[in-house]
Amino acid sequence: MIELYAAPTTNGLRTKIMLEECGAPFTLRVIDIGRSENKEDWFLELNPDGLVPVMIDPRGPGGEPVTMSQSMAILIYLAEKFGMFLPAQARQRAEFWPILMNAATDVAPAVVSIFLIQRRAEGSEIDSAQNVFEHRFRDFMKIWDRRFSDKKWCAGDDVTIADFALYPVFTRCRDVIPSITRDLPNVDRWCADMAARPGVSKGMKFD
Repeated sequence: MIELYAAPTTNGLRTKIMLEECGAPFTLRVIDIGRSENKEDWFLELNPDGLVPVMIDPRGPGGEPVTMSQSMAILIYLAEKFGMFLPAQARQRAEFWPILMNAATDVAPAVVSIFLIQRRAEGSEIDSAQNVFEHRFRDFMKIWDRRFSDKKWCAGDDVTIADFALYPVFTRCRDVIPSITRDLPNVDRWCADMAARPGVSKGMKFD
């Protein structure tokens, strides 16, 4: 059975969503990052970077166990392992990778930067720095809103790992800073469709 070591961060949520959506049997060990459990020796043996999530698949390639970190690497690995949530054709995949990377490497870091500034920054430059990343996030989500005007899911007619990557990022930002997620009707529709998926609903719960 797959083992998942995660916290209810956006990275942990997207990984748990993926496992639920794949219907993969797994056990969840919730890591208390507030108590720095991810910096304890036993966890550092799993991931020397001390970052969550970490996934252990006892039946990896060739039947050998594999331990993985980095949420997007885990999503791609699971999509290939189970043959789900990736476009099947080479042309479709070529068009898909930029969509996935926008969700993973553009939108998500903007939100993470906002949260880090809120938690750790001090001094008069806090508001200015936060505004930069809030505007960046807002600009990205306006693009997504236009995209969703004629597409049901991130990559078109079928749900993919891009949806699982983006959804926790947007919903977490909406919960914390609702003012910058307003007036995005197509994104709101997509969020409602995502929330209605049983795997997504289960994946968003860490209690």
